[in-house]
Amino acid sequence: MDHANQTGHAQQNLAVSAALRVLVVEDNEDLRLLVCELLETFGHVVAAAESGEAALECIDGASFDVLLTDVRLPGMSGIDLARKALAMKPDTHVIFASGFDASLTNNVGFPSHALGKPYEIDALQALLVSLPVRTPDAVQP
Repeated sequence: MDHANQTGHAQQNLAVSAALRVLVVEDNEDLRLLVCELLETFGHVVAAAESGEAALECIDGASFDVLLTDVRLPGMSGIDLARKALAMKPDTHVIFASGFDASLTNNVGFPSHALGKPYEIDALQALLVSLPVRTPDAVQP
């Protein structure tokens, strides 16, 4: 499936779902910008951070429905970030993105989802659409 078809299909899926507040944590700047742009195109409210430490500052100042984080980050790992984020905001959904085997995040001790890199944008959008809304003030489109 080409990118245009992927984007169109994911946009159709969004039409029946609520917008989510997503924090994207990715140290690869090009990938971070691309993912943020696509998520915004799908109607989600997006913030971004390049490290776990920067992400914690974002989480301290705002609420997010979803933490989408790379597993391997400079400094704090994505797994350690997720643990700290959930201690601060336990209603946050965690999605790990990694070029490593998805089984790496199977036994982290808290509910999470995993996407193998490179992932299809349809797979990410389908996962986002499937998440139950946990926070009472979720953004509506």
